[in-house]
Amino acid sequence: MIPGFESFDEWEQFRDGIIASYAPAGELETENARRIASLLWRLRRAGRYETEMTAHFLDDIPDDLAIAAEYGEKLGVPREDSITMDKIDKLVSTRLLPSKDTMERIIRYESHLRRMLHPAPPRARGNSGPSQRRARLISHPHRRRRFAAVGGAPGAWEPVLSAPMQSEQPKDGHSPS
Repeated sequence: MIPGFESFDEWEQFRDGIIASYAPAGELETENARRIASLLWRLRRAGRYETEMTAHFLDDIPDDLAIAAEYGEKLGVPREDSITMDKIDKLVSTRLLPSKDTMERIIRYESHLRRMLHPAPPRARGNSGPSQRRARLISHPHRRRRFAAVGGAPGAWEPVLSAPMQSEQPKDGHSPS
């Protein structure tokens, strides 16, 4: 809650409603419900920010038109030709969304809050990761793969497909141990 810009009473009502909807049992669940309320409040703030930025862009139209008309008059263009309904409509339609920078800022902020609100589940051990993928490639029963170092960089490996070579078979018929 930002003092002077947001209502503390509104925040408390919102927070209490979120906590009540989760019906937490114990301090940990209560703290989690508070955290969720805080994140949801901040997501609301991002929506309000977008609305305010759009309103500011629209509020600037008269000033921008006056500047364009003044510049046009210096070039000999009558003021009536500089300020037309078509130009006003075009400015309004291009400013109904925030600027690219503002939109990117909003998207990054909302994405950050959503990741905090809905964190990705932890990856299960043994199911992913480069060493497990490499082991699955090597042990695949239908293909034979050899791995060769890439550029001599330690730990950097790439799969190399190959068919079994006769020279790799032991002469005595026993497999190497």
